[in-house]
Amino acid sequence: MKRPLLAACALVVFLIALWMAIFPPKLKNHIEAGKQVYIYGQVTAKQCRISDGRRSSILFLSNVTICPKEAIAYKSRSLSDSSNPPFSWENFSKQTLKNFILSAVDAWNESRKISDNEETCFGNYELSIMVYMEEDAPTIGNYVLVEGTLSDFDLPRNPGEFNSRLYYRTLGIGLRAFGGQVYWKSQENSSLREYMWRLKYQWTDILEEKLGKEHGSVLSTILFGSNDRLDAEMKHLYRSSGISHILAISGLHMSLVGMGLFKLFRRIGLPFWICSLLGMLTVLIYGVFTDAGASAYRAAGMFVIRMLGIMLGRNYDMPTSLGVLLMLMVLQNPFYLYHTGFLLSFGAMIGIGFVLPVLEERENKGRYREGIRKVLYEKWVGVKQALLVSFSVTVTTLPIMVLHFYEISPYSLLLNLVVLPLLPILFLLGIILVMVHAWEISTIICALTRLVLNLYSSMAQMSLDLPGSRCIVGGVSTYQMLFYATVLGMLILGGKRISRQGCFKLIWIGIFAMTIPVNFGAEICFLDVGQGDGIFIQSTTGQVYMIDGGSSSESDVGKYTIAPFLKSKGVREIEAWIVTHPDQDHCNGLESVLAAGYGPRVKRLLLPDASEEARDDSFQRLIELAARYEIPVSFLSAGMEWEDTDLRLKKSASRFLCLHPEKGFGLTQAISANEYSTVLYVELAGQSFLLTGDVEGEGELLLTTQLLEREISHVTMLKVAHHGSKYSTSERFLEALDADVAVISCGLNNWYGHPHEETLQRLKKDGSVILTTPHHGAITVKVYGDGKMLISSWEEDAKPAVVR
Repeated sequence: MKRPLLAACALVVFLIALWMAIFPPKLKNHIEAGKQVYIYGQVTAKQCRISDGRRSSILFLSNVTICPKEAIAYKSRSLSDSSNPPFSWENFSKQTLKNFILSAVDAWNESRKISDNEETCFGNYELSIMVYMEEDAPTIGNYVLVEGTLSDFDLPRNPGEFNSRLYYRTLGIGLRAFGGQVYWKSQENSSLREYMWRLKYQWTDILEEKLGKEHGSVLSTILFGSNDRLDAEMKHLYRSSGISHILAISGLHMSLVGMGLFKLFRRIGLPFWICSLLGMLTVLIYGVFTDAGASAYRAAGMFVIRMLGIMLGRNYDMPTSLGVLLMLMVLQNPFYLYHTGFLLSFGAMIGIGFVLPVLEERENKGRYREGIRKVLYEKWVGVKQALLVSFSVTVTTLPIMVLHFYEISPYSLLLNLVVLPLLPILFLLGIILVMVHAWEISTIICALTRLVLNLYSSMAQMSLDLPGSRCIVGGVSTYQMLFYATVLGMLILGGKRISRQGCFKLIWIGIFAMTIPVNFGAEICFLDVGQGDGIFIQSTTGQVYMIDGGSSSESDVGKYTIAPFLKSKGVREIEAWIVTHPDQDHCNGLESVLAAGYGPRVKRLLLPDASEEARDDSFQRLIELAARYEIPVSFLSAGMEWEDTDLRLKKSASRFLCLHPEKGFGLTQAISANEYSTVLYVELAGQSFLLTGDVEGEGELLLTTQLLEREISHVTMLKVAHHGSKYSTSERFLEALDADVAVISCGLNNWYGHPHEETLQRLKKDGSVILTTPHHGAITVKVYGDGKMLISSWEEDAKPAVVR
């Protein structure tokens, strides 16, 4: 067997991955929301952030002990009697403080009758904690006692949402605390780590001062990994265009630093083994300096193995060293198997080490060329080789990109042909600029650096402006992933036994199978957007409609919830976006969704046909937003309807009927935006839904009349109006409409007290099954061709009913 060590490492990683797939890790922490605690631990890293001129810090604490604030108060009372001096943190040494905190936790648990085997996070905590604080951070290496408000990282509550709890768990961070205030700190510190941290931020400040905040933050991220200063829009630009890999400290950076210094030392005549040792030492120091992540650890490890092999006179085998590092990193932290950067880094190296050799030319067709023809041919071969490398990396990282981002950037292949060759130049310019920033020559260096960075950003933006710049694939099925893995396996194991043309054909078959849409059948999803509304509808023909999309409790709900959801569903075109009324909790996410790439993909914006007198500034801003993205605007009024016809069945697959408002509603009297909310009656494959927006008051009275006139006396599902407010969904309305299921979209513990108890009692009296987004997360309804319907919940602990 060739490479037995590689095969053994691959088997170990496969078994670990299989174990984690069968027994997924538990991420739930048992904490009370907003719990005031004291946290004792050692500062292992920190970040400094400047926003609107205000300076704040983030501490990363390890060797942590957590104690409720009440426990310290309970314990300190016993120490503050007449025979002891007043309680003070200064009275404790490092050796006694932890013991005091643990004894306080034990006493508090005993007073509350909490057993030792009950799952809590109090006492010794195995993971690190992030602490957000307004004051300057202590020195790295200090042991500190910090007071703060404990909080857990968020779990996704909608398909496509980022799992921040899993991400931070991969980094070894389990909890976070806000409003941190240091009460005690020791004198120990890691002087080298602290010096490196201060030097990194000093150099970052220099780059931002010389190049401006935008360019300076990009270059400092590339050089030093200072991504906490990077502008969110710039980060999004680089990621969307497919060149965000240059912002992560990775193998390319390690090669520039390690191999660059290795070759420099060799040129000045140092012995080979000294050059190797200095190169390895430099790479390791650079990794610590940049707080490097998984991809940098992989690159540094491979560099060290390569140098050790050279020093020992052994041949360097890249695939084997890759397999050894993969196994060691997964054994050290199995959560790396969920980490996007880790997977992309190893996937890229698999592409270079295994796929690229199969796709390369198998004979030298230019060996008889001479003169200018030979020079031109060699240049052409260099370009083709660069394209092949980029293509090979894309082939192996495609399933990772699809699984985590749901879209790919086709033009990134060409973009990287310019970006990557210029990166060493940019790297060198940045280092020189830091060193000579006080000299006059720095002006020239700044100009050259801006030129390269402007080229990067302008080309990235240009690629996004081209047709088909974002190929939305959506979530892939397990069968698609297995098929693609089989194709890659055949490609790698078949090797030179498969013709070069056959290899390319095999790859294109795999890519086609990976990118075909998998979402079939009718579906309606009530997104959990907090205090707001967002409803997704897909007919059996695949046509997609969105109703509302906003929140008053979640920040940028369009960017972080709605757009990722649409991409996870593989939505490439939206037939119509219906805004029931212009309140912010129903529409403030629309602009972010359009900016996230859906601007050209929305065919029409539908607004309620209220009178001109009833339309406020928010209404007009929606029209202006549609004009900015060249989206036609139409107005809905009672009686308007349309159908999506399934050509295979030659019958209507879905039907939409507007029941409110009447045309020009609000002309004769002052009304609120809620009263003219659009109300839609929707039929999907035999099941019916009434979607009511925030309709109330006069609007609900007219809606009830419409229901009686059109003899709509029953619906499968009712979207309860106005988030379950007691001022809507009256008894008269419910008497006219018999609903099997009632869905309420609102925020958890919202300021308004939605859903009101009065509304819940009316719905229970009516016999409806009540589902709410705070308790169930996103509520998805699948309607099959035979009329059967399945309701599923995104929240694992909440199991909604299955209806018919």
